[in-house]
Amino acid sequence: MNTSITIIGHGRLGQLLEKTLTKAGYDQISILKKEDIIVFLNDYILIAVPDRSVGTVINEIKYSGLNLKGKTMAHSSGVLGLDELKSLSEQKVSIGCVHPLMAITESSETFDGITFDICGDNTFIKKITPLIKDIGANYLVVDEREKVKLHAAAAITSNYLVTLMALAEDIFEQSNFKKDQLKKALLPLMKSAIGNMENQATEKALTGPIIRGDVDTIRQHLVLFSDQPELKSMYAHLGQETLRLLGNNLAEDKKFAIQKLLNEA
Repeated sequence: MNTSITIIGHGRLGQLLEKTLTKAGYDQISILKKEDIIVFLNDYILIAVPDRSVGTVINEIKYSGLNLKGKTMAHSSGVLGLDELKSLSEQKVSIGCVHPLMAITESSETFDGITFDICGDNTFIKKITPLIKDIGANYLVVDEREKVKLHAAAAITSNYLVTLMALAEDIFEQSNFKKDQLKKALLPLMKSAIGNMENQATEKALTGPIIRGDVDTIRQHLVLFSDQPELKSMYAHLGQETLRLLGNNLAEDKKFAIQKLLNEA
């Protein structure tokens, strides 16, 4: 393809961008790593560095003396908006934000089916969306004021999902089960819960003792956590959130009994 791209930053995101764009047919890709001096920039400039380094990179570009007219530039921060880039707007460069809603690891190979949240003016969106489509991803146009909300939601649904698995493993710390055995047993359960949410409202995907009004089971869980106060507190708080999610879809007597148990935990 004739489109030329510079990727600044070669961590997990930068490497995956390079890999997927190359696979999509973009053959004019240059990589700038942390130690490289900026002496040339292509038509598209994708800044894939940690948030704390975005301002530094933009300043380097600003004072590089390079002609940015007509170029398209985006940073990949999930929380930073356009302010970081606005100092370059006088050079008639199209600016915006492009952030993948994805838990990227060293083994990640593709963006297929992933959604990028993007913000910027219409010109930027028109320029950046073909790249996103070419690497097999979707996009969601967001107001930059909504970025932090979306990032926080993403952190809860991805990072804390992993934390929940780790907490589940902790329950079996004094046990004959090995962690890999436990994970093999629980991951399909976790995946089934995610699958339940795909085609119905979130609250309709709930299963377990709270939705059944199973007071005795919840009591047994709380007794189990008696010597783990932090885990007990977390279990109770998540239980209260689950009750709130259920709303009126649980008999009042059951709801009251469960609420009383959780409040006393």
